Amino acid sequence: MTISSLHSTAIADIFLLAKKHSSPVIFPTDTIYGIGAMLSDTKAQEKIFEIKKRDLNSPFPILVSDIKMVKTIADIDNISESCKKLIYPVWQERTTFILNAKNNLNDIYKKDRKVAIRLSSSKFLSDIIRTVGEPITATSVNISGEKEINSFKDIFNIYMNVVAFYIYGNNVSEQSSTIIDLTSNEPIYIR
Repeated sequence: MTISSLHSTAIADIFLLAKKHSSPVIFPTDTIYGIGAMLSDTKAQEKIFEIKKRDLNSPFPILVSDIKMVKTIADIDNISESCKKLIYPVWQERTTFILNAKNNLNDIYKKDRKVAIRLSSSKFLSDIIRTVGEPITATSVNISGEKEINSFKDIFNIYMNVVAFYIYGNNVSEQSSTIIDLTSNEPIYIR
């Protein structure tokens, strides 16, 4: 088991080590505590679906560090003008956007050829993503349909026998991100 502080200089190493074991990581996001893994680690993603008892037809949001990374997994060049006006000013304000996924993105991350992406407003998360060189997934730490758990102590006590990698620290918020679908002509606010 590996537990590290948010302020450790080797946080990205936890994600890299977890990938070697195809294991998810529990960590504070820019909203609430999340469970996730590097995008290329589909075995860890499958474990997260099992842990959360989540339907495979409900993919996890993907955290990215910059627009260049977004363009590797989603099409943002062909969104409507009204959606483009919204995307750049609010992206780093804890907003998850639903976008049309690139064809090469693994189906585990797509629903109806769409993908949920959040450009992290957290410097530490952006630094991790840049260091590991790829996006990471992040979904709330809970059984699907139940209330999110946002206390590290409670999370650890519940998941210590099924998750081996943890990062703890202060959360920025008690709320999940806003979700906006940008795959139509006009933005559709989901949450």
